[in-house]
Amino acid sequence: MRDAKGFTLIELVIMLSIVLILVAIAVPNYSSSVARSEQTEAKSSLAEIYVKMMSFEPLSLENGTALDGFSRVSSLLDIGFNPPENAHYSYSLVSTTDGFTATAEGISGRVIGDKWQVSEVQKMPFDVDEDRFDG
Repeated sequence: MRDAKGFTLIELVIMLSIVLILVAIAVPNYSSSVARSEQTEAKSSLAEIYVKMMSFEPLSLENGTALDGFSRVSSLLDIGFNPPENAHYSYSLVSTTDGFTATAEGISGRVIGDKWQVSEVQKMPFDVDEDRFDG
């Protein structure tokens, strides 16, 4: 009689099937988690832009004329914002006499095409396309 040591082919196939099912469940959850972690860059950067824009003096006298502070900001560098190194988002700012809108658009990683905005009215960064990364 042979001394049976090891696994049969059926046992190996069943084990492999279980592992593949677990991987099929884990990978989408992992991808969604990575995308959400990359989105924190956009949220924190837009929050920083919001604070800097709101603390920018809205009115100043130049040659005796009152000027709206928002319209004087032509770029993010004017308020001292520098994007993080290895940023996953590109940042832009549109300012008018009435207010401003800052936008973060995904350019790398799992957030390509993802878009977030903040304005003087909308204080918290909001996702322009909310259901993009719903699980």
